[in-house]
Amino acid sequence: MAAVDSLQLNALSLPTWAVHVSSVVEWITAMALACKYGERKGYESWKCLS
Repeated sequence: MAAVDSLQLNALSLPTWAVHVSSVVEWITAMALACKYGERKGYESWKCLS
């Protein structure tokens, strides 16, 4: 029973997961936009950012 209690204390809360997931989505979007910008403008260095 003590093992279950310690797992619950270390579990991430729903708001923490929401922040984590939104941060990952934000980074993926930024990388995709940088890659598209590099393709459209012909800047290979921008494509390397992603």
